[in-house]
Amino acid sequence: MLRKLFSLFLLAAFVLAACSPATATPQPPAAEQPAAEQPAAEQPAPEQPAPVACDKPVMLDLYMVGGGDTLTDTANGFNSIAQGIEGAPLVLWLNEHFGPMKTVEGKEFTETKVFKANQDRLHGAVLLQARNHQTYGDDVKKMNTKRLTVEEIMQSPDFALMEKQRIRNVAKDVFGQLEKIEF
Repeated sequence: MLRKLFSLFLLAAFVLAACSPATATPQPPAAEQPAAEQPAAEQPAPEQPAPVACDKPVMLDLYMVGGGDTLTDTANGFNSIAQGIEGAPLVLWLNEHFGPMKTVEGKEFTETKVFKANQDRLHGAVLLQARNHQTYGDDVKKMNTKRLTVEEIMQSPDFALMEKQRIRNVAKDVFGQLEKIEF
């Protein structure tokens, strides 16, 4: 969980750096009423930072919505970043590594309030589908451990023919989905 939060922090810092004060569009402050005129139960929540609007084109890829028991946390993280950054088109990565993209109630993620609230900002989504962990999973883990690209794997004698074929299948699937997204 801590690693995910740190990744979200770095991602937000990158976007904020790209939208420096010279390029960011100032957001008008919310209308305020004096606290004395409001009953105690209706006191406003603590002031939240204003969303960042950016005049610079920024593509924000989110590798954060995972399936299974990670769905709730990662969906909330996606929502926080999507709501906090205006003007940046989003590409959503849906990762089935920890399980299907369904809520505890069995609802598909694409049918949730979080997805629907941010759907208009999405340029597309990439599904990293669940695959056999004993074959594809081991191959991708080996690739990541060695820090190799797909091209490097195809040239490497350290990968057997079937390992190369499985990695080629994953790459073809992911790149095929990316090619369909209009940026």
